[in-house]
Amino acid sequence: MAVPPLRHALLSHIAADWQEFHELRAAASAFASKSRLTNAVSILVNELRVSFGAALLSFNVGAAATAAADAEVAEATVQRAFQLHEHARALCADGSSALAEAWHWRPGQIDLLLSQLAGTVGPAVADRTVGTGLPAPASGPRPAEQPFEQRVPLFLAAVAQGMSLSTALPLFSALSSGAYSHDDRCFYPSAPALGPLADRVSLLHDAARFVVRGGPGEQDITIFLAHGSIAAIAAPKRLRIRWLEDARRDAGGLESLPDFIALPRDEAGRPILPKSRVTALVEAQEAWACELGQLDAVSSAITRGKLVMPKVSAPSQQTAMRNHPSWEDDPAAKAALGPVIAKWLASGVLEYVGWDDRVPVLLQPCGAVPKGTAPFYRLITDARFANTMYADWGVTYTTAAQLSSTLNKCDFTFSVDI
Repeated sequence: MAVPPLRHALLSHIAADWQEFHELRAAASAFASKSRLTNAVSILVNELRVSFGAALLSFNVGAAATAAADAEVAEATVQRAFQLHEHARALCADGSSALAEAWHWRPGQIDLLLSQLAGTVGPAVADRTVGTGLPAPASGPRPAEQPFEQRVPLFLAAVAQGMSLSTALPLFSALSSGAYSHDDRCFYPSAPALGPLADRVSLLHDAARFVVRGGPGEQDITIFLAHGSIAAIAAPKRLRIRWLEDARRDAGGLESLPDFIALPRDEAGRPILPKSRVTALVEAQEAWACELGQLDAVSSAITRGKLVMPKVSAPSQQTAMRNHPSWEDDPAAKAALGPVIAKWLASGVLEYVGWDDRVPVLLQPCGAVPKGTAPFYRLITDARFANTMYADWGVTYTTAAQLSSTLNKCDFTFSVDI
């Protein structure tokens, strides 16, 4: 009896630990294998990205956790990201022959999976910390410190282009506040190991460099590394949009909402609060674990409040486009949709961004279109630019026949339009 090559055991080991990878085999042999495999691969690689993002948000949480359970959850999140990263790297390095011999995949199917994995965890040679990229910046830091909003997408882009997860997590988890240069082309993170920000420029000439290549229409970003910390983040053009900060300052911080955004009131004049909050999903995270057992990385990130939308490229600066005239110039639309927005804020569907809060990276302009039912307007957002950065993310629908196999007599079923 012939013994299977050791590389065949690689697939069995990964499939036993990673359900989404296990499902690729059935997808590749399905009748509509091309579309089904493409869909399954997109689910797989986006689980990787979500897992990495959740790990970044959970890294070093244990030291600040108020409860031992929180520290354990954070540690489990980070460890799962490392496991999936190792699986993906192993497939990129040694999976081609095993997929062809053990799973009988065709070359096109192998190329699809491995190219998508390489675009998520980087090429075969990792940690491109070489002396390329921009020269050391000459413009020093501004006096005022502020957060660096692009931390998560830049982290995902660095991992996707070869920086190992063990290197990236401690680097980017420490990346929080700092100061932009006077020409706005560089960000200097606050790092105790590197001394005062005022002396940072002098450290950059001998610093290692890691270049994050920009996507279509985006500029390359050079990360300067010194003494185990990110010393600077630089680009050929500006890294931030100044008019957005000027608008917030001129408006006094935007610490109040317009009058038309208000909850409806009862006969006694009291605001009518929503009956449920979406935050209950995260607040019940322990119940989810008890009811459903082991969750996949995406479901785990959602229930733990660590979901990060997977991006295939990192914007070098925030997007801030103007709202559509259908919203700005239509008082009737604002009056109709204001209570809806207030309800979303009260229930947690939307989150209010205050003066001292980190500004989102992607600010999508909104508009309003007519609707056949109350409130007779629908709020829309222009996500065309953001969609160029998000990865295609397939879904798998449950058929009525599959659903029926999970039901018992007298069970109720219902659907919710979210």
